[in-house]
Amino acid sequence: MRFSFAAGEHKFKCVQCGNCCYPGGLSLTPAERKEMSGYPEAVGKLSENLNPPFSHILVCEGRCPFLNDDMLCNIYNSRPGVCVSFPLTFTYSPQGELCVNFIRCPGTDVEDGEAVDEKFVEKTMVEVEKRNPGYFEELKRQRVQEHQLLSPFYSQAELTDFDSKQRFKERLAQLMILTAVDGRQFRSSCHAFLNLARQGIESEIRALGFGRGNRKTVLFEEDIARIEGRVEREIENNHEALSKEYEILIDQREREALRTGSCEIYWEGEVKKVKLEEQLETRSLTGKRVVVKASSVYLKREFSTAAFKTLVEHLAEALVRVDLSGFPMSTPTSVLLQVLGDYVNNLEIACYIYSQEGKIVPKDVATSVVNDYDTFFVLGGIHAEGTGAGLPQLR
Repeated sequence: MRFSFAAGEHKFKCVQCGNCCYPGGLSLTPAERKEMSGYPEAVGKLSENLNPPFSHILVCEGRCPFLNDDMLCNIYNSRPGVCVSFPLTFTYSPQGELCVNFIRCPGTDVEDGEAVDEKFVEKTMVEVEKRNPGYFEELKRQRVQEHQLLSPFYSQAELTDFDSKQRFKERLAQLMILTAVDGRQFRSSCHAFLNLARQGIESEIRALGFGRGNRKTVLFEEDIARIEGRVEREIENNHEALSKEYEILIDQREREALRTGSCEIYWEGEVKKVKLEEQLETRSLTGKRVVVKASSVYLKREFSTAAFKTLVEHLAEALVRVDLSGFPMSTPTSVLLQVLGDYVNNLEIACYIYSQEGKIVPKDVATSVVNDYDTFFVLGGIHAEGTGAGLPQLR
């Protein structure tokens, strides 16, 4: 059993917030689809989507039709297995090893919560099997069958085995936690890390003589060890300077905005030129209207050390997740790093929206943003769209 999170480090208890009941759709097994078809709320919302052990999707595109106004499920005892498994998701590696991911939500780390450890995972699996006997055997059979022996490493041109790629991502995640948290400017520090990681990988792949033309190349353990070493050196030698360079560029833009009283901001899928005092409107993750002043989401703020750590640890965990948040095993690392860069912008602007006029973003705000954005799979939405379109971003 492989966890993408530290087993036992977190607690969980459902606080009946209803956040997990706003999916784009719910995957259903054939038995669940048959049961769902008997509910009037599901009429016209069942779509065939063969992805064994699933056969259909209950299309929600927002609030689940079975969520009532008290934030309770009207069919709780008959809810689909994907709902039973929350806050966990499951898949299998090419070798048949169970991979477990943990989703953050407002029920994460509540005082009287249950430790999310191997015992918690096993209990959840038993509950899923009660609803769908043989669920995990079928999931394993299908996932192992559909996996390729080798996966893209950095681009589609370099291939490596699953374990080597996972170990590399885990080391990159460790480096991110050790490096990117050393500062107060979240966006500049994280972008510096992600860009240097990209540069280090590309440089070493070229030095190894790979990545030329369309020729496929297999990377072995020793090759990836060299790439890892190059990335570590790039980050150790250049992260502080590049972070500072980004901070200077951001400061220059802000001074110009303050001088002119206006700024350019990426908002609701398009670039807008607005006055700093202008009110911007968007929707929360549950569809509620949100209005903020342009200056409060354009002008940067500092993050408390604890808030910074919370956000970076979330990014690091996203880096190693398997078949979750829009990152299937076949996702090249180049795409993963690019999408994480877009996600950094989204996390920062969400922190500004949640804290409004506060001068420093505190830990509780960062925690709320991580819990909400993880529950709503915002990272997966960015990956699926190829950009952050439809989500507010700083330009």
